[in-house]
Amino acid sequence: MKMHDSRSSNHHRPPLPRNWKTVMQSRTITIRKRTELELLTALEAAEQALRHKMDFFTTIVHEIRNPLNGILPLIEMLRSGQYESDREQFLEYMENSARMIQALLNELLDLSRIEAGRLDLYQSAFSPAQVVKEAIGTQAGSLLAKGLTLATEIAPSVPAWLEGDPFRLKQVLVNLLGNAIKFTDRGTITVFVAVQQEQPGHVTLHFSIRDTGIGIPPDVLDRLFRTFAQGDAAVARTFGGSGLGLAICRKLAELMGGRVWAESSPGQGSTFHLLLPFYQVVPEEYSI
Repeated sequence: MKMHDSRSSNHHRPPLPRNWKTVMQSRTITIRKRTELELLTALEAAEQALRHKMDFFTTIVHEIRNPLNGILPLIEMLRSGQYESDREQFLEYMENSARMIQALLNELLDLSRIEAGRLDLYQSAFSPAQVVKEAIGTQAGSLLAKGLTLATEIAPSVPAWLEGDPFRLKQVLVNLLGNAIKFTDRGTITVFVAVQQEQPGHVTLHFSIRDTGIGIPPDVLDRLFRTFAQGDAAVARTFGGSGLGLAICRKLAELMGGRVWAESSPGQGSTFHLLLPFYQVVPEEYSI
């Protein structure tokens, strides 16, 4: 029996090209350059994320410090006993400032729970029309203060009762309404509710909030719902706010199986859209 000599197989291998060393060196340089470029890109992304976080935390500190700076002098003035005639007005200012701080801390708490995966959703029967009405009610004072007109359009096809988390739905709607009011000095805020899709046992609702405010540039829309990125620093300084509400809206919408997005043009107002799925319930069980 003839044995196969492995050494003889070397004669069948194609010879290496004369410039094989140059080719290998070129490939090594290409791989090194690609690796360096990837590392540089990752480093720049990390630095940008860090800058966003630092800007965010600076804004948060600013948002807490401002109302505190308003509360402390009023306490001293009331303690002096020289401003008894202004007592009720001072207390109102202090209450408003305290509520601003409370709302900000609640947002930070919600964000930390969402990031940690510890925010639970609760399923219960609710009336979509009632949730919209309650969300609008929380913003009634702001609407009146700015002299804005509010319009509500709920399509007849929207079910009277659904099952989902009405508290988180209301939270998102309040945030979107507050954002619309903040950036609208005159005109109308319009709330639309319609059925986007209906299947046996499920329905997807499309909420939209349209304003006649200052609008949003296209480049800002891309980062509007990011956690550590505000839309525009100059706008944030003018109108205030931490920029946290919209990021929470996006995360809550995703937790509920939906999504949120915005359409806008500078000077033409904005429309914020919210798409959420819900369970349908037997009407007889929850009829009024």
